[in-house]
Amino acid sequence: MPQGFITRLSILALMMTLPLWGILYFKWPISSDYVFYATALKSFSSQFWAGDIYPRWLTDTNSGYGSPVFLFYSPLTFYVGSVFEFLAPIDSHGFGRVVCIFMVSVMVSGICCRRWLRQTLPADRAETGALLYAGFPYLLLHMYGGFAAAQLMGIALFPLLLETAGLMVRIGWKAMPAMIVTYTLLCCAHLPSAVMFAGVPPLYVMVFSPKGKHALGAVLAGISALLGIALAGICLIPTYLNKPFITVKHFLDENLVFSNNFLDTYSLLGMVCTVLPLVVIYFELPKGFRRASLTPQMKFWIALDAWYFFLTLPISKPVWNIVTPMQHLQFPFRFYLAMLPGAVFIALHWLPQARSRNVYHMLFAIGLFCAAIYSEEIVFFSRPSPVASILDHHLLPRPEYQTRWMEREGIDFRLHVPDEFIERDPVTFVSGSGHVTLIGQDSRTIRLHADITTPEAKVTLPRFYFPGWEMEPVGVVSEYKALVAITLKQGEYDVTLSVPWFAGEREGMILGLGALILLMALFAFTRLQPPENGHIT
Repeated sequence: MPQGFITRLSILALMMTLPLWGILYFKWPISSDYVFYATALKSFSSQFWAGDIYPRWLTDTNSGYGSPVFLFYSPLTFYVGSVFEFLAPIDSHGFGRVVCIFMVSVMVSGICCRRWLRQTLPADRAETGALLYAGFPYLLLHMYGGFAAAQLMGIALFPLLLETAGLMVRIGWKAMPAMIVTYTLLCCAHLPSAVMFAGVPPLYVMVFSPKGKHALGAVLAGISALLGIALAGICLIPTYLNKPFITVKHFLDENLVFSNNFLDTYSLLGMVCTVLPLVVIYFELPKGFRRASLTPQMKFWIALDAWYFFLTLPISKPVWNIVTPMQHLQFPFRFYLAMLPGAVFIALHWLPQARSRNVYHMLFAIGLFCAAIYSEEIVFFSRPSPVASILDHHLLPRPEYQTRWMEREGIDFRLHVPDEFIERDPVTFVSGSGHVTLIGQDSRTIRLHADITTPEAKVTLPRFYFPGWEMEPVGVVSEYKALVAITLKQGEYDVTLSVPWFAGEREGMILGLGALILLMALFAFTRLQPPENGHIT
């Protein structure tokens, strides 16, 4: 990768985040998304470096009662953020480390986009397109308004998936290992982004494969997608199998229903930043060039972006209603993010011939200014309250990660710790008597010393209940008022509770290992033969 390009990309990453660094120096964020990312990252990172390779259960969140966040949330972004754990002494709440993730996302976006565009464009234009993609004005809204760290990481991987699609057009099945790995990375970065973009590479390969190989290309890309999803099974299967144990109704409550989010602020700004400039540039093109510019590649991206744009409009409601899984995307504006690779590709081919070639430069400057003002005035406070208590108790202000037992008991840890949990004894007797000492705990283990004086006693532990617990010596683990409860027999002895597997973990690992074996076999087989000649239309 050319050093000059990396330098410009680094400067761009700093420019895009510099106002945020400045604001963080003297303000407190009140965005629930920002607080969630910072708290989750801080807990994930500390557990990871303590030896918990995949921290499914965040132990110190919710005032120490824990949360099952990473049974559901894609972890790749947080692994990236864990690299910055060394900043913990000066970034006690994790806000700065989230900004570091933004900077990494900008860098990854630019590098991946340059690799993709170099397949069809000279180096200078590929670098211009990569900088445009990484610094696209619409991304600033999500960086400063939504603090969507995982979403930005997913967007950064779109061009890498397109590079593997172009590679498959040229060399056929030998590109399958690269495509499989990229699908896995995208699924592990941001599942909604993977859902939106998963069909694009097979479609691209089908359209641009050599004559007579269109169907075969689509099948190979589709198999690659399925194997990539299987390889990510260790993340995805627990997400599905553990959904009955959380308050899933919040995923589709009134504010998150897709039909209530057409033409919202994000959508309107997406239209201004993505669609409107392309329309303006088109009419600024010489008339003779308009038709000449419509190469097969251009037609593909125009058609794809037109489809995504249609899905952001109210007239697409019938599609959303028929394809019900789409409803879990919640926000139609997400499709503007899927439009970005196409928008950049189109702009790169039109801008050199247009009089309004500086339109994106102006939009970037305006977008950066507006994003900074938006953050300064709306989503930050100059005083610690009201987020200080949330941060001190490591609360996660997201309703969807409350367990269904918490919902049943009316326990809400999103914004404050309920009175009954303040200064609560770590071990509380529900029935019987004796003495139980909490020796230690981590994300999957609780160790106790019990001295029970009655024939039987039932105690609650400082952990929200979630299925999967086993007890040694053998005993009953149950739920009591949303907490883990155990029944103990008379006597003095040590007790160990453990979670060998959460629902779906074992199945996900088996599926992932199977996919990994196939991937390694495919990779080894591709090394045995020289690549075939191919082309991109």
